[in-house]
Amino acid sequence: MKNLTPCDVEIRIAADGTLEPLRFTVQGAWKNVAQVGRNWSDGLGDHWLVMPSSGEVYDLARSPDGLWRISRASGPARYA
Repeated sequence: MKNLTPCDVEIRIAADGTLEPLRFTVQGAWKNVAQVGRNWSDGLGDHWLVMPSSGEVYDLARSPDGLWRISRASGPARYA
């Protein structure tokens, strides 16, 4: 299982009720979301893959009790 760390997340709630992460904290520092990838649900809650402008990929997870947690999915994207 991934190492999920508690974090703060700012979201936008669309008219249809869907959530869109806008920014999140990593070790207390805010990072703006540049891209949102796929999202899914599992036993831990709802997940979004997000990428800030620095290029790392993070998994944001919102548990059924509403708490947000984060894990780093990968480092910055590298292009040939």
